[in-house]
Amino acid sequence: MGKSAIIEKFSVLLAICDNEQESELQEFLESRNLNSGLIFLGKGTAESDIADIFGFGLSDKLITCVLVPEHSQEKIIIELTDVLGIERDHFGLTMLLETSSASSAVMSMLGL
Repeated sequence: MGKSAIIEKFSVLLAICDNEQESELQEFLESRNLNSGLIFLGKGTAESDIADIFGFGLSDKLITCVLVPEHSQEKIIIELTDVLGIERDHFGLTMLLETSSASSAVMSMLGL
């Protein structure tokens, strides 16, 4: 069995933003072909000081999880933070979570 395909690592992009930003978020993800994900609606019930820093208790939130290929992760996270206005005038959070699986270990053993 030879190397017939290029295998790229993915991370999970987690974005938490205001519900009102749903159309901006959808447009951004679709324009970058990032359509392998889930969107959840969260009720603003946070009480802790840390949650208040991000504004999680102020309004209902949109929680998005989407797979992002390794080669575009840095660019995507910077652009999304800007599009959502997280560092300017909106409360929220964006982060990347690395993924790993048993299949990657098996593929490595097989030389793929």
